[in-house]
Amino acid sequence: MTTLSPTEIADRVQALRQDVIVGDCIDMLPYRPEHDAEVVRLRNLPNVRYFLHLADEATVEGQAAWRSGYEARTDDVMWLIRDKSGRICGTNRLYDINGRTAEKGSQIVEPEIARVVPAALESEVRIIETAFNTFGVDHVVAMIREDNTQVHSMNERFGFVRDSEAEIRGVRYLRFLLPRERWNPAPLQAILKHWAKRYA
Repeated sequence: MTTLSPTEIADRVQALRQDVIVGDCIDMLPYRPEHDAEVVRLRNLPNVRYFLHLADEATVEGQAAWRSGYEARTDDVMWLIRDKSGRICGTNRLYDINGRTAEKGSQIVEPEIARVVPAALESEVRIIETAFNTFGVDHVVAMIREDNTQVHSMNERFGFVRDSEAEIRGVRYLRFLLPRERWNPAPLQAILKHWAKRYA
């Protein structure tokens, strides 16, 4: 696949910021100003603050300031995860998209939703597919806190391989890469189709 230019990436980012991704068990809504309070609520969940290593509670004012920077960037897409009942239950994001790589991160799924809907699995599948199919990257990058065993387990199922490590704000994170040739979404899509039938 031909490497996209920065202008082409920016155009595709803007298109994704307009359209809802309709999934089997969840939908993914482009992040907009009206979502600021929901993002703050999600970011202040205790498990989220721990795994994202957030020292201070999020505020609507702080989120609005972050969104201002986000809206100016041309290599970054954030989504709100909505279950099929219409409830906002998480976030996910694809950023630092440069034509060769893109990083996935900022995934939040409310624990009570995660127990009954494969929202984490589907939102990850959708953004990895977007990275490979929409942006044509060679690798998807993930930086995960060392003790986040649930995410490490899910990434292993996806085919991520450990690349390096880094300290972020005093906490050890592990860096993983998913090469395009290791990505096999078919079994994952089958799981999502199976789950979707339970809600039909």
